[in-house]
Amino acid sequence: MLNNVSLMGRLVAAPVIQTISKQEREITIARYRLAIERDYKEKEHRPVDFIVCKAFGTDALYAQKYFDKGDTVIVNGRIFSEKYKKEGSEKEEFFTGVLVRNSYLARKTGEGWNRTRTMSPQQDGVKNEMEEELPPLPEEYQELPTLPEEEYFQGIGMTL
Repeated sequence: MLNNVSLMGRLVAAPVIQTISKQEREITIARYRLAIERDYKEKEHRPVDFIVCKAFGTDALYAQKYFDKGDTVIVNGRIFSEKYKKEGSEKEEFFTGVLVRNSYLARKTGEGWNRTRTMSPQQDGVKNEMEEELPPLPEEYQELPTLPEEEYFQGIGMTL
């Protein structure tokens, strides 16, 4: 059976990170909720679904490093369900969420959901190559001859 889901939504809060030891290995787990608007309106507003996501290993470390409240996130994974008991109750309840296979940061926002936070190249570690000035073209390349379309297409083995 196919169990695959792709979601895009905003983080309700920063991911909750937990590290557990299992068989002499440390495993990092990230849990976070996505607020996802439905694609139709009810009484002038769109209903919102809150989906719990659980990521392990490198996906959890990625979430810990880059995700924050209000960020727009894309998640690929599978649906999972777990049983649990509430405190003081003997009744078992089911919980459904998304087990994350891949996650992507689509848009970084600041404290408020409407304010974009921009990062400098020094903050995100990416060098902007376009900031450097390009060297001038050599003189022999300043004026390139233009070929008629027929000659060009014949040159590459095509006819018009």
